[in-house]
Amino acid sequence: MRARLAPLSQRQRIIAWRLQTGRAIPRQELIDALWGDSANGGPLGVASVIKSLVNRLRLKLIPHSVIIKRRCGCFIVDPDHVAVLRDLLADEIVRATVGGGQPTHAASVARQS
Repeated sequence: MRARLAPLSQRQRIIAWRLQTGRAIPRQELIDALWGDSANGGPLGVASVIKSLVNRLRLKLIPHSVIIKRRCGCFIVDPDHVAVLRDLLADEIVRATVGGGQPTHAASVARQS
């Protein structure tokens, strides 16, 4: 039996859904995905907030051999590990739904990607 992914915050889940595409995701795309509808475009120091969210997500993914790399202001998951990330996220959605909650916002974000 495969180990489960540690619970993700809603923002970490949205970042993970963007990363599971296997392409490099610019920091601005993550900012838009998380705070695009806010009047000021995100919290003060938004670049630090993104860095912190990605770092916490990295720590949760390391036990599953999924590595998030940073290149030229973008974040990317190694192509060899994208399938593992997709499986982990699918399990996360099932747990959220079966646990009595509604499917998370991340599911709707994934459909938009």
